[in-house]
Amino acid sequence: MKIGVNARTFSTKEPGGSVQAAKNVTHELVSDSNHEVILFGHQSIQKEFATTVVDDYYISDHRAFGVLWERTVLPLFAKKYGVDVIFAPNGNGPLTKTTIPVIMWVHDVGSKKGWMDPLHKTYRNVTLPIACSVANKIVTPSEFSKNEVIEELNVGSDKIEVIYNGVDQYFISDRDITPLDLPEKYILVVSSALDFGNRKNLDAAIDSFRILKNKYNMEHSLVLVGPENGNIYNKTPSLEDEIHITGYISDSELKYTYKNAHVFLYPSLHEGFGLPPLEAMATGTPVVASNAASMPEILDDGAILVNPHDTEQFAEEIHKLLVDDGYRAKMECRGKERSKEFTWANTTDLLLEVCEDIV
Repeated sequence: MKIGVNARTFSTKEPGGSVQAAKNVTHELVSDSNHEVILFGHQSIQKEFATTVVDDYYISDHRAFGVLWERTVLPLFAKKYGVDVIFAPNGNGPLTKTTIPVIMWVHDVGSKKGWMDPLHKTYRNVTLPIACSVANKIVTPSEFSKNEVIEELNVGSDKIEVIYNGVDQYFISDRDITPLDLPEKYILVVSSALDFGNRKNLDAAIDSFRILKNKYNMEHSLVLVGPENGNIYNKTPSLEDEIHITGYISDSELKYTYKNAHVFLYPSLHEGFGLPPLEAMATGTPVVASNAASMPEILDDGAILVNPHDTEQFAEEIHKLLVDDGYRAKMECRGKERSKEFTWANTTDLLLEVCEDIV
């Protein structure tokens, strides 16, 4: 079987969780010698994937051009290169019917909830329902996302397969890590968007940290992994010396940051899956997360789950982990065991079954 992957998003310089997930499963597909995989995208991704990359007429790596290219040129070249199935891993499937079966991965319906910039939201709200109607199968990373796709995009349940994401074995292994200059004691937040008022709920993270400092007099700092945003310091002048923003970091640096955090905090309001808390759990760091969206389904009893609007409860649960060694050890153990249930190898095996069913 020859699988054509829409890899347009793979050249993103600072990929968010859905693009990272798409790249991880594509690496697994490429490593399976029983199938041939062709990537359709910018030539810059060739150094990362040991397979054919088709970039015909991909003359610019600008996002707008890439979007136009994937919707018009890619389906034609998929036919030219004789692929048996098109895999569109970021909700970016063809907008018109093709002779080649299409599997499209829809991570969430954040655009329907307003969790995007206006232009991107409008684009997704127009194209995603059409692409869903064209696709032969939709894959979602959770039952929560499946239900949202059914309700928001009017897709039949029988057209959707739930396949959980995996945790990169690197975070579970004892392989080398790259140290960062971080405070000795810190609470960690990892987010693809360090802005106030968005679905990642940074507001709650900051407020919970403020309660920890004022009510419990904790010595810990707050480390934020994500895009640089000086506005955070402007809005929290009293905590400026206590908050550290790393910017975008490598996986080896991220593993170090997870592993050395005393607690990982994830107060997100909306996630189709939520990979960062699982990665933190895999490194042995206890997690306090939101009980919204897919979090209860994915994290289960491997994390402490809290109403995302209850900052007092977030602070209380973090404080308990910091002062109660037995409680902390129990949650470290639970988190590690839960994270082992999610592997990219299993994700890929299930995806290949879907491919084989529709080819």
